[in-house]
Amino acid sequence: MGSIRGWLRAGDYNVIVIDWSVHAGNWNYAQAKAAVAGVGEVVATFIDWLASLGASTNNMQLVGHSLGAHVCGVAGNRVTAGRLNRITGLDPAALFFDSEPTSNRLDASDASFVQVIHTNGGYLGWYDPMGTADFYPNGGKWQPGCDFDVTGACSHGRSTEFFAESITSGTGFKAYQCGSWNDYNAGNCASNPTALMGETVSTSASGRYFLATASSSPYALG
Repeated sequence: MGSIRGWLRAGDYNVIVIDWSVHAGNWNYAQAKAAVAGVGEVVATFIDWLASLGASTNNMQLVGHSLGAHVCGVAGNRVTAGRLNRITGLDPAALFFDSEPTSNRLDASDASFVQVIHTNGGYLGWYDPMGTADFYPNGGKWQPGCDFDVTGACSHGRSTEFFAESITSGTGFKAYQCGSWNDYNAGNCASNPTALMGETVSTSASGRYFLATASSSPYALG
């Protein structure tokens, strides 16, 4: 919801929310995961319909969190009206997706530009690079301020807060292209190319980026 309010404050956008809670809210994760491909195909059909009415896929961005990130990937893969401009995957779910073909999960081929923000990678979220540009705030695994985050839910959800803040942030989430969190902390990447994580990301960004954030909102440190 934070992202929706941010977009509506930031400019003249049409924001469409896909409610697939009947599947995503299933306590049985395996069943929720099994619904991803079907939901993504429905979204793709909807986008094709919008395009038939005159909308341009080049002006569209899909944003999804966890399983929703893979729904976006499937939609981008299945759209026939044209290539989507952008997809932003917020800590894409990891469990059971390592054996999926890329056509059934998010990957860099699903849009002209695919941004992935990793916040609980290797646990609830996917850690390896998955997009055109992959961002690893605070190393991408555990987030400061998520004390006693035994299940990983706090860190997993923090990706949504980072993205929502990025829409209207005056500071921005400046990240450095870097090979690892250790290299970033050692100062080995200070002269490397930079990119802003989130809504204001440049589509010329590519590779792995690392950055630090505050432990509470506002998170951006510039």
